Amino acid sequence: NLITRVVEGGEENPQFEDVLQFFTTHYEKHCAEETGPYEGVIPLLGAIREQGRHTAVLSNKFDAATKKLCTRYFDGYIDLAIGENEKAGIRKKPTPDMAFSIMREWGLQKRDCLLIGDSEVDIQTAQNAGITCICVTWGFRDKADLVRAGGELFADTPSELPDYISGLRG
Repeated sequence: NLITRVVEGGEENPQFEDVLQFFTTHYEKHCAEETGPYEGVIPLLGAIREQGRHTAVLSNKFDAATKKLCTRYFDGYIDLAIGENEKAGIRKKPTPDMAFSIMREWGLQKRDCLLIGDSEVDIQTAQNAGITCICVTWGFRDKADLVRAGGELFADTPSELPDYISGLRG
């Protein structure tokens, strides 16, 4: 979307693919700059592991960058990372494709899953997949934005999430 917005004429511009490729190559090399896990997320992931739960990351960042960032920051805590890969037939959020892909791979039912997110797109993705969404208020959007987007369950700190998660069946 960024490249579509900044290149005049978007995808119709003959230079669009070159600009997209340049950005993708640059971002893959520099994606970890000025980024990192929020405070409390590593202990949260450890607590989830102690419950015997699977964890996955669903991101609209391109797949290679998503995997690279997850390996760098969450190695040993994240079982699966899926990024944008529409060429492989998995559409970006808010379609439920990424969530359904994980459910199939792990043999899970909707009732066994939840999506922890920080944006309107995450809320829509959970709704489209028919799964519970817990909105975190320390991320991309504040609580008021998440409420306007239809969020119903909220966590203000990572330490609140294990109690929500322990109530899952799967």
